[in-house]
Amino acid sequence: MTIWFVPRRLTRLVLPLAVPVAISLSMAGNVVPRAAGAQESVAATTASDRAVRTLDELLAHPVTIDVTRAALKRVIDLLSASAKVPVQYDEHVIDGYKTPITLRLRNVPLRVAFERILSGTTLTVVPDGTSRLALITVKGTDGTRGPGEIIGTVTNAKTRLPLHGVSVWIDDSSHMVRTDDKGAFRFTGVAAGTHRITARYIGFARQTRVATVEEDQTVAVEFASFTEIWLTVFSLRAL
Repeated sequence: MTIWFVPRRLTRLVLPLAVPVAISLSMAGNVVPRAAGAQESVAATTASDRAVRTLDELLAHPVTIDVTRAALKRVIDLLSASAKVPVQYDEHVIDGYKTPITLRLRNVPLRVAFERILSGTTLTVVPDGTSRLALITVKGTDGTRGPGEIIGTVTNAKTRLPLHGVSVWIDDSSHMVRTDDKGAFRFTGVAAGTHRITARYIGFARQTRVATVEEDQTVAVEFASFTEIWLTVFSLRAL
């Protein structure tokens, strides 16, 4: 079962005009069946599916913002209000980031705004229920603890250029990293065995790879055919 960790001390933003988000979606990816049985595996997959789809839906909300040398907390609050998506966070953690932020965006997905303001921090965005987001701290880019390592890159199938900011999950869990400017990602401390690596990016079709890791081994996983969804649809219609 996938568990999204949310810090105990959170500040909840209450918006005067709450816009309900109707979500009857399920998140991408399948969980490798475990010894507990098929029913438990299916339940875990359903929960994992729902969480990823919820995150994608909320991060797709459009935002407009124009701030100069503002504190991170102020920028987060403005983005939350613009997107009409409540965002929870630990004030003490957010206040620890002192670098002022200048951000000018107009009608772009909330995902883009968060990628800009969270770059260089240890913060990441996770769903909190079906209509809220939470900012949590991740320690570096580690995946699960263990002796191995998984590295890889994500490339646009059409342009052959690396994709920055792609969300990559290991074993459909809460362990998520994002690709850097070169489209690269890394999971360290991965337990020996077979793992599922799933890459998701709004506007692109989800892809999953399977990697087998041995002790003290680094395994490379490539997503070289990451395809935009509209290209896939166009190709199907052409048939």
